Amino acid sequence: SSTLLVAGFSGFAFLASLRSKPPSREEQKRVYQVDLYRVEAQPLQQVMTAFGTARSDHQVVLAAQVAGEIVSVHPELKVGLRIPPQQSEANPVVLVEIDPQAFQQKVTQAERRLDEDQAELARHAQDAKNNAVLLEKARTDLAEYRKEYERVRGLKAKGVATESDVTKATLELRRYDDQVIVLENRKRLLPLEEQKLLKRRAVHQADLALVQLELEHATVKAPFSGVLGDVHVEQGQYVRPGDALVRLVDDSRIEIPIFLTA
Repeated sequence: SSTLLVAGFSGFAFLASLRSKPPSREEQKRVYQVDLYRVEAQPLQQVMTAFGTARSDHQVVLAAQVAGEIVSVHPELKVGLRIPPQQSEANPVVLVEIDPQAFQQKVTQAERRLDEDQAELARHAQDAKNNAVLLEKARTDLAEYRKEYERVRGLKAKGVATESDVTKATLELRRYDDQVIVLENRKRLLPLEEQKLLKRRAVHQADLALVQLELEHATVKAPFSGVLGDVHVEQGQYVRPGDALVRLVDDSRIEIPIFLTA
């Protein structure tokens, strides 16, 4: 049996050697078209829908700062009146005018008091100059008469002058001396009087500034451009400090508060 197997393999090998080789083919290269894209990481934007009420983030309620009767209002003073930017900045719009007569009278009185203070300070300065001149002359006269007094005493010692002459000379010397003392005391008092006048003038200056501010507050102007949201007054109405006049809304920037759920 082993002889048959060897013979079989030998025959198969012989037949395989007689078989011709298949023709060879050149290998072809395949070309593929590929699209390239650049990919970058981007944050994911989530769109949410919500509802809210639009409102201005800047609005003010203009209130009266002085008491008085409203004598005039803007001819179109009503809700919705628009204040243009060019008017509110260059020439503010007058919304309400409170009777300024009483405040003008206060200003006039305060100015008159200041004029009186200034005139009194000028008189005081002249008084100080006059006192200085008189004091210098009084000191000179005292020095001159002291020589005369010593001369009379010398004559008395020589028996030429009498006791009455010495007494008269003594009284006259005291008169000159008293005059110098009075003027020196006046000189010491002058700075104190000046300080008193300056303090009084400072008080009157503060009073004038206060009444001028009240007069300015009698005219209520729009502080910025916008729209009137509320109007609380009318012409002829009497107002007190703190009373609301109008509400001015700056609608150049609007915010909308909304509530979001997680």
